[in-house]
Amino acid sequence: MIPTLLLCAIAAVDPPSAATDHEAPAATPMVEAAAGSDSPAPDANRPASPAERRSMGDEGGGDGTAGGDGGASPSTVSDPLVVGARVHGRFKLSDQDPKAAFDLRRARLAFDLQPMWWLAAQLDADVSKVPMVKDAYVDVGPGELLRVRVGQFKTPYSRIELTSSGRLPLVDRGLVNQELTIAAGFGGRDRGLMVHGSIASLGYAVAIHNGTATQDEVDDGKDVGARLTYKPARVLELGVSGGYLLRNARVVGVVPRRFASGGVDLRLRLARLEVVGEALYAQDPLVANDVRTLAGIAYAVVRGPKVSGVSIRPVAKVEILDQNVQANRDQARALGLGLNLHFAKALRLMVQAEELWAEANSALAEERRLVVQLAFDDRLPLALRHPGGS
Repeated sequence: MIPTLLLCAIAAVDPPSAATDHEAPAATPMVEAAAGSDSPAPDANRPASPAERRSMGDEGGGDGTAGGDGGASPSTVSDPLVVGARVHGRFKLSDQDPKAAFDLRRARLAFDLQPMWWLAAQLDADVSKVPMVKDAYVDVGPGELLRVRVGQFKTPYSRIELTSSGRLPLVDRGLVNQELTIAAGFGGRDRGLMVHGSIASLGYAVAIHNGTATQDEVDDGKDVGARLTYKPARVLELGVSGGYLLRNARVVGVVPRRFASGGVDLRLRLARLEVVGEALYAQDPLVANDVRTLAGIAYAVVRGPKVSGVSIRPVAKVEILDQNVQANRDQARALGLGLNLHFAKALRLMVQAEELWAEANSALAEERRLVVQLAFDDRLPLALRHPGGS
């Protein structure tokens, strides 16, 4: 069962109050400071650069926005080159084999280049994975209204998937993300082209991909992902995601068919409390029959008090996955509780416990686990000396 120690830790946190020095500073309609970070928002008098957006998270839009991390461009370039590092090491205890294991979850090095206000590029590699290349793209455009991205990047689908692991308060994105977004192929990294941008409080992104993740193309079928976000108030952002997969007969063993998915999500920030929720519905392309999957995830994190300079942030999440809405007793549910300790802007200690329940006809196995993760995330702007400079 979930350790009672974590329940006690959450109960001990001060209740949310009016704005304090622990509360994130005010943000522009387009860019917010990370909920899992103490970094302030960029200057409200100008749009954020791609490098600034990476300071809030490098995967997709970082915070689940539609426009991606290059959705805006400043009139001047302050940091033409930014180098980032991300190292997440963990220890996991589980009632499934292996019952105790150390893991290097991420070991990433990223380069953000913006030589001109209208041109940006990103190269992101994870030396702990194969293939190593995560993001590799060029992003161009006249301003925040319109940008075009070509290369390998995340499909604009699902707030949870687009939220950077550097700012996500959970050690993992969860079973809904793994089973529906990634395994089914509606989200995640792929090679293609994306048009994205923002208009006032609206953000948009539409992308066409190979549909083969980070591998070479194998047929003529292409996938489409789209996302729209709307921020009616400083504390609330709403999102809608959609995906369309075309599977060609040249793929061995797959009947040529089309699959669709859609979802809605929100992020609510009230004083010290942040709540994120997402619901997804999809046709499952991994099975021959017409199977419809319904899933949802929600998590809440509290910016608790600081003790000796350490910020205490309890977190809780709940997930439900109905793998076939027409079948019985195939649901899976997960509950997680944890405590994140922020020692500095770049360092977090994350202790989280989770229990997964699966009904008799579910393809998932029940599991109880405890994860202790040390997460380092930092960025360093580098000053470039031009030829002839002093």
